[in-house]
Amino acid sequence: MNRHKGLAWANVQAKLEANTEKLWSLKEMERTGGEPDVVDHDKKTGEYIFYDCSAESPKAAEVLLRPRSAGIKERT
Repeated sequence: MNRHKGLAWANVQAKLEANTEKLWSLKEMERTGGEPDVVDHDKKTGEYIFYDCSAESPKAAEVLLRPRSAGIKERT
């Protein structure tokens, strides 16, 4: 099965290595239990699009995304 039809991994890797802040974001997604995967390539901008493809939301993300009504307040 070819999940990344039309995407050359060498190009994706080169783009990530040239943009370390984006690589950091993907590493953080993995660190918190996410499963980042490249899903598309924007030919206009040259950007690769990643989604979290985990079956369930990571626990760390649930805390960050919980609404204020749950008693979580923003940092000031």
